[in-house]
Amino acid sequence: MMYNALIIGGGPAGATVAWLLARAGWSVALLEKSTFPRRKVCGEFISATTLPLLRALDIEATFLEMAGPPVRNVGVYAGKHMLVAPMPVNYDTGKRWGRALGREYLDTLLLDGARQAGVDVKQPYAATRLVRENKEFICYASAPNAIKDIELRARIVIAAHGSWEPGLLPTQIPKQSLKPTDLFALKAHFVRVDLPAGVMPLLAFPGGYGGMVHTDH
Repeated sequence: MMYNALIIGGGPAGATVAWLLARAGWSVALLEKSTFPRRKVCGEFISATTLPLLRALDIEATFLEMAGPPVRNVGVYAGKHMLVAPMPVNYDTGKRWGRALGREYLDTLLLDGARQAGVDVKQPYAATRLVRENKEFICYASAPNAIKDIELRARIVIAAHGSWEPGLLPTQIPKQSLKPTDLFALKAHFVRVDLPAGVMPLLAFPGGYGGMVHTDH
């Protein structure tokens, strides 16, 4: 199967670029190894500067309906000290602020839009090998329950699998042994909290930081 472009990764970056290329008349294939909807460690906040892109994709209204309340202020907290400042406003979108939406909703919304635009979405398929032959790329991908691997050919390949994703592809970093200095991240959702709806606190502590925001539901 030959395509103009192959996208590896169906997160916000991969789904958006696939959607835009398909709109421009390109034949596009997209590989996503996970089954959607799925949760992901992420701050979930979408800044106001992103809203024009969501409007161009005709999903801004859906996003605003699903997302949490507008975040008008950001606060930096360290010990007993606190500094609060207003968040930037995007006047191009009718004086709107950024909001938060869970990745299980945002990623599904974007990937479904790409699929409806004509993108050939292969899910859950993981790219296992990528080689260049003459003026085209050949990508092999496997799925958990597939009888055999599939082979995709494209003029260009866009690696949207994340810069921290280890693997065997030439676009990925090699797998490394764990070290005490490695970064560690966690995410949790809470209900019935006293956090003001329009504030996003950033908490600084030795060795790292944390953030909170009102999101969907």
